[in-house]
Amino acid sequence: MRSVNILLLDDNAADRRLAETSLRREKVVNKVFLATNPEEAIHVLSSGEIDLVLVDIDIGGHCGLGFIEDAKKRGVITDQIVVVLSGSQDASVMAQADHAGVSLWIDKPLNFKKLEYIVQNVPELFFSVVTKRKANAA
Repeated sequence: MRSVNILLLDDNAADRRLAETSLRREKVVNKVFLATNPEEAIHVLSSGEIDLVLVDIDIGGHCGLGFIEDAKKRGVITDQIVVVLSGSQDASVMAQADHAGVSLWIDKPLNFKKLEYIVQNVPELFFSVVTKRKANAA
């Protein structure tokens, strides 16, 4: 199994620290890149190294879904697994996330077991997400 490079976009320092600590324990994680705002995240994504993108839905006055849509338009999010982190259970927001191409949704406060499962299964998730996208495009 290959190592996974992860980008975490979250403006909350405590949430970033907790998630980073959890992610670094995973043997399949190669690198964890941290971003506090959309501009930093775009810069990291431009490297082409990221396999999994974790995005807080509320990034200090910015909408995480807007960031995802913008990053896709710029071509820096292509086939990566995109996971939204949110405390919201609003069905309309979840529908917007699906429309934006979000692969998965994790509730806040962060469920570390769920996050660990996702990280450990990135290759399988990647295959199912790409297959779903191709089927939807046809």
